[in-house]
Amino acid sequence: EPLPWDRLFEALRSFGHDVPAMPWQRWCALLAEQLEQGSTNALAPLADLLGAPQDRHMPRFGMDNAMPARQRAGLAVPDMGLPYLHRMLDHLTQAGLLPVPLRQPEEEVR
Repeated sequence: EPLPWDRLFEALRSFGHDVPAMPWQRWCALLAEQLEQGSTNALAPLADLLGAPQDRHMPRFGMDNAMPARQRAGLAVPDMGLPYLHRMLDHLTQAGLLPVPLRQPEEEVR
């Protein structure tokens, strides 16, 4: 099952970031505005991809392409719930790719 876009916002908020939920089109428009103003947003190289295609409202995040390789390697499919997403966010924060959250992550999903 692909990961819903809103689930990423939920994970960021519960990890301690102040991130408002918004429609995909609005998020893309805000990113485009930032880049036009000279922002060094890490998503800049992907900006052209984010605007296309116009026939969908939200992106879908799935593991369809990774599943065969995971199965060949004998790896289990991770549950894409908040604990998994928090581990990914923690890794990105520790690597300096995300800012430190403004609040402590919610304990029940650590």
